[in-house]
Amino acid sequence: GLAVFPFFSITPAHHSELPIPLSDGWAWAQLAIAVAVVAGVGWAARRQPRVGWLLGAGLVALLPVLNLRPMEFAFGVFTAERFLTFPLALIVLGLMAGLLGWASARRVQAIQGAMVGYCAALLLTTAYNLPNWRDAESFWKWLTVAAPRSPIGYSNLSDLYNKQGRHIEALEYAEKAIQVAPRSGMGYVNKGVALLRLGDPDAAIALFRQATEIEPHNIVGWNNLAVMLSERGEFNESERIIRERVLGRTPKFYGHQALGLLYARKARLDLAEAEFRAAYALIPNPAGTAAEQGLRELQQASKWIAAAHHWMNQRDLTTAEAHLQAAAQRDPDRVAYGIALARLRILQNRPAEAKQALTDLRERGYRDQTLDALLAEAEQMLARRSR
Repeated sequence: GLAVFPFFSITPAHHSELPIPLSDGWAWAQLAIAVAVVAGVGWAARRQPRVGWLLGAGLVALLPVLNLRPMEFAFGVFTAERFLTFPLALIVLGLMAGLLGWASARRVQAIQGAMVGYCAALLLTTAYNLPNWRDAESFWKWLTVAAPRSPIGYSNLSDLYNKQGRHIEALEYAEKAIQVAPRSGMGYVNKGVALLRLGDPDAAIALFRQATEIEPHNIVGWNNLAVMLSERGEFNESERIIRERVLGRTPKFYGHQALGLLYARKARLDLAEAEFRAAYALIPNPAGTAAEQGLRELQQASKWIAAAHHWMNQRDLTTAEAHLQAAAQRDPDRVAYGIALARLRILQNRPAEAKQALTDLRERGYRDQTLDALLAEAEQMLARRSR
C-alpha cells in the first residue's frame, strides 16, 4: 500500500526476522520484483529520460529508507515510514508524467478519466485513513490491526501507556509484543518498565537483562538496566554499563542523562549537573525529562548542603568544600549553610573561622542546638591551642 500512496496502509515491511531462510519463496519473489523494477527504470531512462530519471531519483531516495545503511535523520530518529513521502512523490511524478504523455499522444479520454478517478480514490482513501493519525494511541492501535505480525504497534502502545501511567494496559501490550516477536527486545523493556511501576523492581531488572541478551545493541534496555542498578546502589556496574553500552550512542542524550542520575545518587552533584546539562542540550523537547527535572532539583541549595555533609562524613573535605561553594550560589538557608560551613571548618582544623561563622548567626538572632554544639567545639579547639 505504501508504494501507492503514503496514507493507504501500513505494512510490516520494516519488521522482518533475520536471517531470511533460503527456502523463503516470497523473499526470492521480492528480490526478482526488485531486479525487474530497477531494470524497468533503466529502460525508461533510455526511452523517456524525463520519466526514467524521476523514477530513478525516487529509487535512489528509497535507499536510506530501506535501512541498508542506517542513517540518523534528526535527534536520534532513524529512517521510518514518514521518510517515504519524498521518494514516493518522485515515483508518482514519474508515473504521472509517463501516463499523461502516453494519454495525450493518443488522445484517449478514457485513460485521462481513469487517472482522475485514481486520484479521487487516493483522496478518499486518505480521508478514510487520516483519523488513524489523529493521536498516538489511535495510530499505534491501527498498526496492530494493519500489521499484526509486527511487534512495533504493541511495543509502542505499551510505551505510551507507561508514560500515561496506565501500567496494567502497558503490561498487557508488552506481553503481546513478546508473543508476536520473542526475539525483539523492546517488548521485554516495556514489560520491565510496567512491572517496575507496579512495584516489582527485581522482575524489571531481570527483563532489562533479558532484553540486552536478546538485542545486545538495544540502547534502551541497557539504559534502563543501568538506571535500575544505580537505584539499588550498584554504582560500579551501572557506570560500566553506561560508559560501555550507552554513552555516545543514539539517542545520544541517554548516556549523559543516566550518568547524571548515577552521580546524583552518589552525591556527586557537581558531576551530575554537568551530565544533566549535556543531556538537556541534546534533547529536542526536554520538558518533563529526567535531565530537566534533575537540573531543577539541583537549583535547591539544600541538596548541595546535604551532599556536603555526606562528603564530610566520608572525610573528603575537598569535595565537600566544592558542594558548599555551589550551595552558596543558590540562596541557601542561612542556618543550614552556616552550620555546614562551620562543621567543615572544624574538620579542616580551622576553628577560628568556624567560630566566626557561628557567632555571626547568633548575633543575627538564630538559635539551634547543632549551632550551639559546634560553637562549643570550636571554642574548645581554640582553648586547647592557646594553652
